[in-house]
Amino acid sequence: MPTNIGETTRAERALRLLRKALPTNAYKCGAMALDTISVLKILSPAEALRVLKGRRSACRDLVTVHPRNLQHPFVFRSGTSDVIELITTIGRESYGRYFPDGDIRLILDMGANIGDTAAWYLSSFPNSRVYSIEPDASNCALYRQNCEPYGGRAVLQEGALWWREEVLWLNTASEPDGYHVSADRTGLPVQAFTVPGLMQLLDIQTIDIFKCNIEGAEVEIFSKRPLEWLQHVRCVVIETHNPECLAAVSKPLREFG
Repeated sequence: MPTNIGETTRAERALRLLRKALPTNAYKCGAMALDTISVLKILSPAEALRVLKGRRSACRDLVTVHPRNLQHPFVFRSGTSDVIELITTIGRESYGRYFPDGDIRLILDMGANIGDTAAWYLSSFPNSRVYSIEPDASNCALYRQNCEPYGGRAVLQEGALWWREEVLWLNTASEPDGYHVSADRTGLPVQAFTVPGLMQLLDIQTIDIFKCNIEGAEVEIFSKRPLEWLQHVRCVVIETHNPECLAAVSKPLREFG
């Protein structure tokens, strides 16, 4: 599994320094310019305009576009974080930097949101199958709409990833891409799954890519034993949301090579 923990940390530090050095308006203008370039790379000018307008929209309308790097059209909700997910995952291809050697056939997509990552992976690797977990019912509905054209290559399990199997509680006080689960009985009940449990349920022997973006729950998953399932993972692509999360993830990844 390729290890780029140090590189990611240096990039984060550089970005923080850049944000501090630039005036807020200048940074926002630069970010908007980058977003515009990213969507123009994958969409027609008319569709790109719809995406950029959707970022500022007060209405949560369903919008359909067909990015050039996806095999099928993609649906998102304007006026929500869906727009940022589309720009980041499909436009900037943020999960497209690191891949294991050889064929990529099986991907675990933990924190699937509306299917943006799954659709990108399925389009990028035509022989792959993606197994996804997403705890929010409304996100799951859009995931199914976006990934249905890929047929049996996309498998969605409504639930949450955790270190043990139990009922958790989904906090929906933030944007849909920031919903998080906990055991504090606040929010909506949701079934939790473990990686070993999913591997057994789905008869998985090897995970080519383990993509994980679960809003801080990584701390629980990567700090609780056993973690021998990591021996069956060829590549980890993970978003860490704070220094505690980065530390919790880094230690076992280094331990298991």
